Amino acid sequence: MERYYFTLRFDDEQHSLTRFNGLSVQQVGEILLSLSEAVGLGKNQSLVLSEVRGNCYALEFTTESATLQESLKVIHSKISQNDYKGLNTGQRKYAHKLQGVLGEKLFLKAYDKEKSYEVRVEKIEMPSMPTHYYELGDIYGIITSIGGNTIDGKANIKINQEDYPIEISPKQERVLVSEYKKNRLRLSVRKKIIFETDKISMAELLDFEVLDGLDFATLAKSFRENIPNAFPEDSVSSVSNPLK
Repeated sequence: MERYYFTLRFDDEQHSLTRFNGLSVQQVGEILLSLSEAVGLGKNQSLVLSEVRGNCYALEFTTESATLQESLKVIHSKISQNDYKGLNTGQRKYAHKLQGVLGEKLFLKAYDKEKSYEVRVEKIEMPSMPTHYYELGDIYGIITSIGGNTIDGKANIKINQEDYPIEISPKQERVLVSEYKKNRLRLSVRKKIIFETDKISMAELLDFEVLDGLDFATLAKSFRENIPNAFPEDSVSSVSNPLK
């Protein structure tokens, strides 16, 4: 299988970077982690740091994925042109990380083995980074706390498998209080995520479903609402009330 090479070479106008005067371990580590997120490595893909050359302070990567190689080219071409349209959150965060490493003195050259592709990244000018972003998703767990600071205002719940508060309306609170420390729930939420750390700071409850504690009649009713004639009415009545 063919192997592809891609190099990130850091330098300044005086060519002063050497094996003894280069990027710090922390800077290199942050670049590697950020780059990994930017390219979105798939299950069958790998990007390996194969060599660090000190005489020109270059990080050399190898991959067997032509798709990954092309992604590296697109990302660095866009950053070199200060064109961030079409870049996802991880790729913009990588550009932001490079901006901090390069500062006012360094520049970056990105190129492949044959140098048929080569771009120079100098002054990265990014728009203001957002403090947070939102994401829709489902979470599962049991309510371990519920309540609020005011009688009429919104309250929060916490789920045993998550460490952030989930905001609920007064109407949702009246329904959910009966589920406190009881049944396992599926909750559809809108998560507020801190951009810099990707940590969820809080969420808002959109909808929920009780997963445990449902009797046959309740399950059958739910099925009939989605699949008409799933259970005949007589069969549900006889099971839910066997003495009838």
